[in-house]
Amino acid sequence: MASRPSGFEMRNKSELEPETPEPENPVLQCPHCDNADASEFDYVEDVIAYRRIRGFSENGHLVVSGQSDIGDGDNDRLVCHNCGNESPLPGGRLQIDWD
Repeated sequence: MASRPSGFEMRNKSELEPETPEPENPVLQCPHCDNADASEFDYVEDVIAYRRIRGFSENGHLVVSGQSDIGDGDNDRLVCHNCGNESPLPGGRLQIDWD
């Protein structure tokens, strides 16, 4: 079996289906199972939540605020629902719009 790249790749739809003369639409493709359905991926990042310490309760338990401030994310990656593969974001060609 041929070795596969270690990370997700960005490809143009026309590269996956060369007989289709569609405009070049970006497509994510899992390097493990070749899944190319963007709705079957999760964007995952490790974030730090900062929570205020309120003190101690009457029984000696630490009381921590339920509200938090979220710090910057780190270790951004994509997870494929089809096979569970976790890989770094494709370099260079992927631009993200947050909604």
